[in-house]
Amino acid sequence: MRIFIVGVSGFLGSALARHWINEGHRVAGSYFHRTPSFDGLDYSIWRPLGLLCASDMHSAEVVVHCAWDWHSARNSVVGTSRDVREAAIGRKRQILISSYAARAAAGSRYGRAKHMLEKICRDRATIVRPGLVLGGGTLLAQIERTSHWPVVPAVMADEPVLAVIGLGNLLQAMSLILVGGARRIYNLFEPGLITPRELLARLKGSPPHVIDVPYWLAMLALHLWPFGALRAANLESARANRKPVHISDLPQLLNHPMAAHIRAGL
Repeated sequence: MRIFIVGVSGFLGSALARHWINEGHRVAGSYFHRTPSFDGLDYSIWRPLGLLCASDMHSAEVVVHCAWDWHSARNSVVGTSRDVREAAIGRKRQILISSYAARAAAGSRYGRAKHMLEKICRDRATIVRPGLVLGGGTLLAQIERTSHWPVVPAVMADEPVLAVIGLGNLLQAMSLILVGGARRIYNLFEPGLITPRELLARLKGSPPHVIDVPYWLAMLALHLWPFGALRAANLESARANRKPVHISDLPQLLNHPMAAHIRAGL
């Protein structure tokens, strides 16, 4: 299958590209921050969000939208919706990577922006909502480093507010969606939310020494002194998750008859 990934040099875009190349698919893509650091792509092009042309994706059968501009949710929504419309000119099948946080009444601007993008694109694309991906990425790497501190500050340390998914399970599910998924919404996360304390323990390999930080104090600190990849939007999303609203499709996908064939290639 010929696949074009928008945001091919990002964490999830590059993971999908390498995975699908290894499965024998032909993969190309676009980037706007840094060039891809791996081999095997048919081609890659520099394109800011919203500036893709149908000719950029001319050979693709499927277009996967992974890009997000963390500096501007508005640019992300406007730019991705334009790229989706452009891909539709060539009648491409499309997959939009959204987020578990996406919903109309989301407690974060990020979740509301993702929901708005879903509304704009739902008639043209399959929508995938992954939880926090365990297996890489800037945010998770930062949380993992923090887990090894002697004392770890955490917000809502013992509240089940985190929807997570292992990278291997996500790649397997995406392959199933790629080859046989219907145009619908897929919620991809491990059944049952986990607490920040449980996440830190999984990353560290042993229970960490946690000090619970009040939510308001953590939000104030992140607004005044941003802490790397951790943003106030991450805390807003976690706080909104105290009332789960999505049901995971992951068990159903991983029990699909084709899953064993996908697993054999991981």
